[in-house]
Amino acid sequence: MTAVTSPEQIAGWLAQLETPAGSPPLIIAPGTLEDIIKEAVQHARDGRYLEALYTLEGKPYPQPFASLAGDAVASAGDSDWLSLGLVLWMRGVIHLQAGNCVEAYIDLHVTRDVFDQRIRTARQRLLEGDDYNDGDHPDRLRFSAIIAWCQQRRKDLQVDLACNAEEVYGWIHGIRGEEQVLRPHTRQMWHIISSKIRNNEWQTVEKYLEELVDFSDEGPDYLEKPEVLTLCGRALHQIHMHPMAVAHLRRAVAEFHPRSHKQAAARWMLGTVQWCVEWEQRAAIENLERSIEEFEQLQANARRRDQKASPGDQSLEDWYGERLDAMRKVLADRISKRYP
Repeated sequence: MTAVTSPEQIAGWLAQLETPAGSPPLIIAPGTLEDIIKEAVQHARDGRYLEALYTLEGKPYPQPFASLAGDAVASAGDSDWLSLGLVLWMRGVIHLQAGNCVEAYIDLHVTRDVFDQRIRTARQRLLEGDDYNDGDHPDRLRFSAIIAWCQQRRKDLQVDLACNAEEVYGWIHGIRGEEQVLRPHTRQMWHIISSKIRNNEWQTVEKYLEELVDFSDEGPDYLEKPEVLTLCGRALHQIHMHPMAVAHLRRAVAEFHPRSHKQAAARWMLGTVQWCVEWEQRAAIENLERSIEEFEQLQANARRRDQKASPGDQSLEDWYGERLDAMRKVLADRISKRYP
């Protein structure tokens, strides 16, 4: 499982960050951060992902930025926060390379939160500054540049999120009217099975999975079975049982209503997991391409109906559009990697 953005590319963005005159002192010395990043990038390039992740370890933030979770929050400047966002992004990308989809999901989402907060802060500063009406005022130019930079990085980040099945699972239920359909007994059975999967109790897991799928097939809502199959595929993917995950997700796609939102999102999820299995990569590209076509049709339908993704949220057309931009870049990347 690989992201589109490479650790080397993120390291390049880090090297280009500048600290404006008058800013508070950096939380971490630039030279120290440069050495850490250089080591992590080299480990990742050589396929030593555990060593790379050890270099960037720390909770909630990598160790060099630990103070940003405590007393240093008030004194941190934009460069500190932007550096933190990029380092978390790099760690998320390396987690993806190592197959750690849950950890990657967490780091990439925190990265997005960091960038979003910088955008909000910069916009607020522009509104508060009486002197910023002058288009050439240095602070106005700086805050505007931060907003533009973060917005572009956020678009790049969305591409890497679209590579992660954990992220895409959220798309399936990510809009109004597409909530998960599971009966209480099904949820209870699933919690038991997911616990056994995490504990590697494989003697009973396979049998329980089939019983759960059979049980879901007897429910009053036809959607419960593909929902369960998707859950099974997600859990198996998390523990690197990719061929079994593919089998369950393929069945889920077939069971969802044709050309529906859930089928289109589940198909993209299937493609992301298939990419982890070498002999499935050709089929992965086919599913990714077909999912894009389905999302395009869903976007056109949403445009005609002027729908919202959720109450008070962005339009459903924009929701699909944001993901389509990322999906097209992921597909192009997969084709170039499959056929260099």
